[in-house]
Amino acid sequence: MNKIFYDKLIVTTLAILIVYVLSTLIMKILVKKEEGVKTKHLTRKWIGYTRTVIIVFIIMLVWLQDVFSVTTILGFTSAGLALSLNQVILNIAGWMLFMIKRPIEIGDRIEYKDIKGDVIDIRMFYIVVLEVGNWVKLDQSTGRLATIPTGKIFTDPFFNFTSGFNAVWDEIDVLITFDSDKDRAKEIIIDIANKSMDKTIFTKIRDEQKEMSKKFAVKSGKLTPITYFSIKESGIQIELRYLSFVRKRRDTNNFINEKIYEAFMKEENINFAYPSQKIYLEK
Repeated sequence: MNKIFYDKLIVTTLAILIVYVLSTLIMKILVKKEEGVKTKHLTRKWIGYTRTVIIVFIIMLVWLQDVFSVTTILGFTSAGLALSLNQVILNIAGWMLFMIKRPIEIGDRIEYKDIKGDVIDIRMFYIVVLEVGNWVKLDQSTGRLATIPTGKIFTDPFFNFTSGFNAVWDEIDVLITFDSDKDRAKEIIIDIANKSMDKTIFTKIRDEQKEMSKKFAVKSGKLTPITYFSIKESGIQIELRYLSFVRKRRDTNNFINEKIYEAFMKEENINFAYPSQKIYLEK
């Protein structure tokens, strides 16, 4: 009996060692050929998953006597896991959904509840996100890492900023006085917005719309900048709505604000509004 045990132990150890050495060599060869960081990362992960599956299969093949014992153990094990590890199983199912259907991929910018950021890794039990926003304005990085359980894909909504369309609508509000030339102000704002936009954005979005229309009921709409007017207590508010690439949002917003300020300062009939009071004295 002891001889059988030691023989199995030696065979298992040698098999695991061979699998580990071969997988390491394959990983080094494949990673060396790839240049992209994302591809290298995914290659390492998939080789690691494959190695784990092969090792588990070898252990079962060596240590279990027959097919009946394998199915019996698997049956009891799965029943116990279903009862005691419900959340773990849900996370594994979520991870499988990410791997097969790919609703979210590494590099995507997503939002889940109060967490927003770039996906830098998708592991079996959680997604790793490099946070943006929060106390930092306009989607700049905070430097913090956040984790989201993969099983949440079945129960909670996720927002993907870069899948499908790689651009978002942004808005800038400009408040001018009631006696300002609003038509001239609108003309300046639209002109600055058009000049600030990436020349490739319209072509890319139209191409993405065509691709998405094959899967979803997506209709093409207006893509050029547009302004809206609203009356406020201190003046007339011009609301500029324009498209920006997701990761260029702050740069575009800053450029437009700066150019609007410089242009309005040169205009005699346009003045910025701010909270103020007028006092009328009677003789």
